[in-house]
Amino acid sequence: MKRCIVVFALGLAAGTAVLAYNLWAYCCGRCTLRGFLVIGPFEKTMIGLTLVAGLSLVALKAFRRRQLAGRRCNCGAMLSDAWAFCPECGVSRR
Repeated sequence: MKRCIVVFALGLAAGTAVLAYNLWAYCCGRCTLRGFLVIGPFEKTMIGLTLVAGLSLVALKAFRRRQLAGRRCNCGAMLSDAWAFCPECGVSRR
């Protein structure tokens, strides 16, 4: 629960920073309202890199989950590679 609050707070802070920068840039004449809706090459690259990073994270988490699933007994106990039987329920690993 605490982690969700931290992630939410960081997201809110990032969103507020982006909004503040955009408001400052508009008020100082550095950009126009039309410029906020244009997606240029830099933005496309950042969107692509974000998607690649997200897909990589999902793939790594799935790989890790599958790897850990092979080290658990049906009762939920973690098993060492050298163990032939589960220490909790006594079931054979094979």
